[in-house]
Amino acid sequence: MMGLNSRRELTIIALHVISSLTGLCEAFLAGVLVFVYHMNKIPYLQEGAYGTFPVIIGSLGSIVTLTSFIGIIAALTKSRPGTVFSAVIIVLCIIPQLYCIRLAGDITNHIENEMIHERDRMDKHLRDSIKEGRKEDLDEFFHIQRDFGCCGVSGKDGHSDWDTFWPFQSLVNFENEGNPEPRENSRDFRSLSYEKEDSNFGPKDLPNSCCIDCNNACSCDPKQFFTKDKETRLQYTFHRVGCINIIEMIYKRELTGILDDGFLIFILVTVFFQAFQVFFSYLNYRSISKDSFLSVFDKPATKKAKYKKEESIEADEDTIDRLPLTSMTMME
Repeated sequence: MMGLNSRRELTIIALHVISSLTGLCEAFLAGVLVFVYHMNKIPYLQEGAYGTFPVIIGSLGSIVTLTSFIGIIAALTKSRPGTVFSAVIIVLCIIPQLYCIRLAGDITNHIENEMIHERDRMDKHLRDSIKEGRKEDLDEFFHIQRDFGCCGVSGKDGHSDWDTFWPFQSLVNFENEGNPEPRENSRDFRSLSYEKEDSNFGPKDLPNSCCIDCNNACSCDPKQFFTKDKETRLQYTFHRVGCINIIEMIYKRELTGILDDGFLIFILVTVFFQAFQVFFSYLNYRSISKDSFLSVFDKPATKKAKYKKEESIEADEDTIDRLPLTSMTMME
């Protein structure tokens, strides 16, 4: 059973399995924050934590999971190099995991106390993205509008913010109203190619991502939306509340509990098991004989010498079997 009868080896393997599961949980959390809550798309709301936390915790989770699998293989094969490698990597991951507690606390504090006041940052981000033609940034915001069910920046009529974003207000010089000319280094906003759902997005339009898709049960015509009279617009079905309000509501309801006390307890328990994991790896390392262990790092010459020794013993046995009977009698 490759040494599995040892209680110590069973313990180290169990600790590696637990560590790999915690690593998978960390990677899963990072994926949820990125693909469900789009935290990586709003780093401008809180400098540092929103952009770095999912990346750091996701990377650590992947590294811990992979390293734990290496540790399991090292324990099964009694590999000293593999045991040392897995223990060192786990030790190096402990401090960054503890640092993530601080990042999670910063995010929680920002959600509870400051996010609602970040309207100006989101507004500036959108205006700069339009002015500078940053297609990727606008695409990301369209994704946020679609997935969170919001429109514009803030307020119960957040959708009306799009009526103030049109690039001809910032890119075109209206000093000569009869013949407006684009400002220097400006870009034609309508030439930009956005994601499929907003590919025809232009001045006085409402982004398609603001419309509610309910097939034939409702309607929404985003083209030249803001040129239509108010009664016509009220007949359309579209998201009206600004995104900063919706994001704050969802984050408070679903993330503060996870990233506050829940994440703190999870990381402390994880580090506790990882400390035991390193300790038992050290004991396992000392128990492995330098001359008897087999690992993927062993030199082929060691195995060849073993095979030659076995072949020599078999050859001696064959020689004895071929000796004449008289010789056998004399030997006796």
